[in-house]
Amino acid sequence: MAKTGMRYVVAARLKQENEGALPTYEEGMVIGRGISAEVSLTRAESSLYADDVLAESENAITGGTISVGMDDILEQAQELVFGLVRTGEEGDYEYDDKAVGAPYIGLGYLQERRYKGVTSYLPWWYYKVQFAPVDDKAQTRGEQVEWQTVVASGTMMGVVKDDSQIATFRTHKVCATAAEGIAWLNKMAGITA
Repeated sequence: MAKTGMRYVVAARLKQENEGALPTYEEGMVIGRGISAEVSLTRAESSLYADDVLAESENAITGGTISVGMDDILEQAQELVFGLVRTGEEGDYEYDDKAVGAPYIGLGYLQERRYKGVTSYLPWWYYKVQFAPVDDKAQTRGEQVEWQTVVASGTMMGVVKDDSQIATFRTHKVCATAAEGIAWLNKMAGITA
């Protein structure tokens, strides 16, 4: 299968995490227009040899990292994702980066794929992610405009969402239409409007 597109990046702040149940989130939002997503899973890998042969093998997910490229991430979304602190009064806000860790969030995006001429949509939801504030770069215009976009990188953590006592890191659904995938993401992120 070939991946042919990525869009609709959403996030919601983690409200409560109870072992054995799905986490609950505050109302989420679209945080930027998607350019790219790159996920790298961390695995616990080990092999046990007995009687001169491989007898057992372990290859379990223990965490991971995720990087999401977006056209921009406005200040309201930075408050949600990075913990940016807004001060001031309506119409005269300032935004401070403070020496505190970013909050835990749920994160999702819609991926398009094509297989044997049939297009389907995969909405992905990551249950618990903590992003680091993004580094900044600015460059003057020259003869060519160089677009300066945002890449947010974070750590993916697991949640125990049922009685299995096994951590789950992400989930996805296969949808026939983009609208169906977006509706599923909105439900996961608690986006009502």
